[in-house]
Amino acid sequence: MNDAVIVSATPGRILELGYSIDGEDLGIQPCDGLLCATPPGSTAYNLSNGGPVLVWGLDAMVVTFVAPHTLHARPLVVGPGTELVATNRSSDVGAMVLVDGHPVADLEFGQSVSVRIGESRSCLAMLPEQTFFTRYGQVFRT
Repeated sequence: MNDAVIVSATPGRILELGYSIDGEDLGIQPCDGLLCATPPGSTAYNLSNGGPVLVWGLDAMVVTFVAPHTLHARPLVVGPGTELVATNRSSDVGAMVLVDGHPVADLEFGQSVSVRIGESRSCLAMLPEQTFFTRYGQVFRT
């Protein structure tokens, strides 16, 4: 899986998302969405929203707000065993949960979704001459 994303079910409407990590409430953030990306998924939607690139093989996920309506929301990298819970706090706007771009659930007002690093791992085919940093340099060199 590359990423899990929570977005407004009504295009053009912002969401108010409450979020917590490992049961610690971190507040409510007005935004266009929230995404959690794995290392392979960190170079797509996450990167275009100002999130960091995670090196292949890193056992982590990045949590990045999509167009947050504040100057203070910053991406957060979390490790295994960490659980993010996001709650739709918009009383008049529904939200959708997408996994790798496919809708998997709706979130009405007050409903939550939990995201964490799964126990299963996938293996990427890697050629000896094509390391992460070689590929990174090819793609992101200015």
